[in-house]
Amino acid sequence: MAMEIQSSDPNSGSSSRLEVSIDGLTLSPDSEGDQEHVERTDSPQLEQESEVQSSPEGKDVEEGDTAKAMERKWGFSLEELYGLALKFFKEKDGKAFHPTYEEKLRLVALHKQVLLGPYNPDASPEVGFFDVLGNDRRKEWASLGNLGKEEAMVEFVKLLNKCCNLFAPYVTSHKIERDEQERKRREEEERQRREEEERERQRLEEEQRRREEEERLQREEEERRQAQEERLRMEQQKQQIMAALNAQTAVQFQQYAAQQYPENPEQQQVLIRQLQEQHYQQYMQQLYQVQLAQQQAALQRQQDDAVVAVSSAEVAVSAAPPAEADTPTLNGQPDEHSESLDREPEAELGEELTKTDQ
Repeated sequence: MAMEIQSSDPNSGSSSRLEVSIDGLTLSPDSEGDQEHVERTDSPQLEQESEVQSSPEGKDVEEGDTAKAMERKWGFSLEELYGLALKFFKEKDGKAFHPTYEEKLRLVALHKQVLLGPYNPDASPEVGFFDVLGNDRRKEWASLGNLGKEEAMVEFVKLLNKCCNLFAPYVTSHKIERDEQERKRREEEERQRREEEERERQRLEEEQRRREEEERLQREEEERRQAQEERLRMEQQKQQIMAALNAQTAVQFQQYAAQQYPENPEQQQVLIRQLQEQHYQQYMQQLYQVQLAQQQAALQRQQDDAVVAVSSAEVAVSAAPPAEADTPTLNGQPDEHSESLDREPEAELGEELTKTDQ
């Protein structure tokens, strides 16, 4: 197996490219990230930049870029926003955007920091010497140190938004879609609530109609029962009255029927029943007239009593003596002339009442 390692001049101003040839196969990372690529940091300037980037003082965290600030800015919770960012990175990497090798290493390291926590060499599998991409990823992951999960999510979103200007519209489109789904969900819930209220209203109305129908049927049944009882009572009363009347007129009606239909018992019975029915109707009519006359007499007596009471009250009021306060006085003494004038009408009234009694 032949192996050849080539490297550019380290004193040159540009970064070095490492190429590894194994049996004529050259491994070097390209822009798509499918091949292994590493940028050496032998120069003091690049080492200093790497240290500043990995040190806590060199973190590009602006004021307010916390989890809550990210939620207010993007309209998603930090977990949801990170999920969208990770999905965008996996789907669009090498298609909609092309991050640099360093940006891609950083994104992968941040993802591992979120997923597995800080780098632990004991728990990580060994990486071969010629696995340049694996070594670079492990170094980038280790450079994150004890960066927290939320901080790693925030930095992942910020870096992805910085290196790809399509990420913000992507999140916005998802936010619009989520808001639309939420609106439809609320509308559906409102529709279901209105339908449930309508069904409940119809159920209550149906229950009310059913109760009213039951009450109506009960009233009608009660009215029919009372009417039936009244008919039975009237029939019994009629039978009792007719029995009493028939006992009084039986001989007379039999004699009359025998005269009308001699030697025809059937016609005699028919005539007797007709006479008894006519006699009953006449009796009931007379009884009704008597009851009506009694009611009219009682009403007339009530009216007469009311008139007499009113007349008595008027007489009592007119016969009442005048109050003493109305007697005229002269220098604090009763006026004898006035008293004599008052006594004269009283004497005349007494004489008129005596004449009337006589």
